[in-house]
Amino acid sequence: MGQFDTSPLFSQYKKRIKKSRVSMKVKLSIGERLIVPGVLPQKGSFEDILVKDDFVKKIRFTQEELEKYEIKQDGQGLKWNDPKVRFEYELTELEEALIKKQLTEMSNKKELGQEHISLYKKLVSKTETEYAEVDEPKEEKKAKKDA
Repeated sequence: MGQFDTSPLFSQYKKRIKKSRVSMKVKLSIGERLIVPGVLPQKGSFEDILVKDDFVKKIRFTQEELEKYEIKQDGQGLKWNDPKVRFEYELTELEEALIKKQLTEMSNKKELGQEHISLYKKLVSKTETEYAEVDEPKEEKKAKKDA
């Protein structure tokens, strides 16, 4: 049985992740946290799948959250007790790019559902107010201004 050594690819990815700075903060509802994994690719490049896995781990529900918000499955889907609660997450440049790419592709293929609209507004068109850009370092702002 053959084996493929992915350690060079993995270490290269980890170096890139360390260089990938936080590009935005986003507030996600419980429903959005449940939807995001289905938006992200099931297949793709090595890097895309690792970025996806890291982001899904970041937004995964804890046992405490399941109990606190009474997240339960019923015959029609999932229910929870607090529709207004939001959780703030920092997205790296790679995570933001991957999610935007997926949502944009879904939109272009006319595959967006009503459940995706708030995510699309927050992450692609940025018309929702529940996100905040992370301030760029002063050097980058100055470089853009001078360009």
